[in-house]
Amino acid sequence: MLNTTEEVTHILIGTRIESADDGHRGTIRFYGPISGTGSEAEWLGIEWDVPTRGKHSGQHPKDSSKWLFRVAVEGSASFVKAATLNAKILLPQSTFLSALRVKYSNRSSKTRRSDQVEKVKSSGLRTRAVGEEVDVELVGWDKTRKQQSELERISIVGLAGMHIGWLDPALTAISRRTFAPSDQTHGSISAVSPAIEDLDLSRNLFSNWHDIARITMELKKLESLRLNSNRLVLHDMDSNLLRAGFEGLKVLALNSTNTPWSQMEQLAPYLPRLEALYLGFNNMSSFGNYAKYSNTEISTSYKVDDALFPNLETFHVESNKLSSWSEIANVVGTDMPRLKWLNLSDNKLSTISAEACDIAFANLAILNISNNAISKYASVHALNAFPKLIDIRIRNNPVFDSEIPTSLHQAAGLQDTRVNGAESVTSHVSKSDDLIARLGHGTRINGHIVSARDRSDAEMYYLVKVAHWVHALKMSLDAPATTPVIEVASQSSTKSPEAIELLIQEHHPRFQQLVAQYGMPEIAPVSATSAALKDRLRVLQFVLVEVAPEDKGVQTSNVTASAVAQEYLVRVSRVKVVEKKVPITMPMRALRALVARVLNVPGRTFRMRGVLGVKKGGDNLMLLDLEEEMRDVAYYDFESGDEIHVLCD
Repeated sequence: MLNTTEEVTHILIGTRIESADDGHRGTIRFYGPISGTGSEAEWLGIEWDVPTRGKHSGQHPKDSSKWLFRVAVEGSASFVKAATLNAKILLPQSTFLSALRVKYSNRSSKTRRSDQVEKVKSSGLRTRAVGEEVDVELVGWDKTRKQQSELERISIVGLAGMHIGWLDPALTAISRRTFAPSDQTHGSISAVSPAIEDLDLSRNLFSNWHDIARITMELKKLESLRLNSNRLVLHDMDSNLLRAGFEGLKVLALNSTNTPWSQMEQLAPYLPRLEALYLGFNNMSSFGNYAKYSNTEISTSYKVDDALFPNLETFHVESNKLSSWSEIANVVGTDMPRLKWLNLSDNKLSTISAEACDIAFANLAILNISNNAISKYASVHALNAFPKLIDIRIRNNPVFDSEIPTSLHQAAGLQDTRVNGAESVTSHVSKSDDLIARLGHGTRINGHIVSARDRSDAEMYYLVKVAHWVHALKMSLDAPATTPVIEVASQSSTKSPEAIELLIQEHHPRFQQLVAQYGMPEIAPVSATSAALKDRLRVLQFVLVEVAPEDKGVQTSNVTASAVAQEYLVRVSRVKVVEKKVPITMPMRALRALVARVLNVPGRTFRMRGVLGVKKGGDNLMLLDLEEEMRDVAYYDFESGDEIHVLCD
């Protein structure tokens, strides 16, 4: 039974706990009686790791103006009776060695996983999904492994979620647990399992860094340590202990730990060999030290000798609240001179700057900025200035939400060139092709390898569309005064060659480079002042058809006789018909993608056949196999009312 003494209070405050009901973990922030409750019982005030598990913020239950303790996130606290300890509220239950023996000693042939599966799962540096446990039967395990030799030789250890903490006698007395004191004496861990190189202690009940160091200091071969979903404080720093515990680490994972950057600055001197750092899901909105990391200006010089993490090559800070690119650039430039891989996905970045990128990001090769708030293509184009950047993930940003042009100017080729509208000039080029063309150095974009053929195709499609846009802009110089003027972001007129060149450089900075590489595409003469949509649009019928088996083998020539066309139309059954207005400047490759989308058919499993002269009928009917993906729609001389038949293989 608990005694309300200062000693017990001192032991419990800051101790990590786990709910036996739902597995939620938290930290004890208060212990003692609460006046005005009509009871002399002791209570525990708990700050939960998941804020929604709480009910209040640490106020007195009868007087919200009185605070019994404070929490980091509003509404993340609750009170429970101290009598529920060891029943509903669990204190740390195991030492490191006791958990190690439970999991790895006396294992029968049916165990949770083989060593290889253990490595795959425990080395995952993300939060593990529910239901991920797997039973694997290892034939002959009992014959080939003995209890002691297994613990001596094992190099990959996964002890996630095993209620481990550093147990001092006072705490074990409260938790009514017993353990062998020798489990925590110096040298006990190294004597039992000295070969550990990869250790996962995620989702346990450690409360401070010194307790972790007491374990790791005995693991002389340890290089990779995962502490995800723990809550660790750093106080009364013991430099010798921390250095002995962490100086050999190359990989450190602290996802979902709410670790502030200031704590990493304190730990940095004890992590001289660190190569990979994971700080995802930590509610970080900034790096905090504004004197060192300006969040408004990017420095143009850094003292590499003073870097906190001189050997760091991988830095993951996904799923945080970072919004300042300048601050990120200064952190990397100041403290991570060798950084090659940066994961910033699921943050709040709205802009990216190329300023000083050759200094701050001199070695960066892999960048993930998916699921941010990037809204301007200027940020996308800035990535071309990063000297070694070749692998880019940039999905799900507002900049890619532009729609197919619908205004008169857009349909006529005179695209609305305001900051958002101007980007839609290439909306008929597939999103992936558009991105490949804009990012000139990318060899892997959004997870897909970009081959030389992929790049040349994408750049040529993009070049054709931008060339039409540029041509229309230049023709507008000679348009009558009554022609609506295209506006730019500054609201100035494009009625000058200089303004047009500025627009090209702003929205399509690779245009001149691509012209030099592939040549200027031929542009059909179209009046820039024409407002007749019929000159540029065709109303086509997309028809999903089923063809009689004997017809599937028929090979049509480029232009078939009308009789063959009429016979073909008799044989087909129409499954689905969708009418669409299509610009004649649309590439056939983009048309194919549009057909696949509106008819809901897989993109590479169908053929397209054009049926021309439908309105006129008779001898005017003809069939065309639409195989020239490099051509525009205009190449096939479609008229409104013609049909595109889709034949699924």
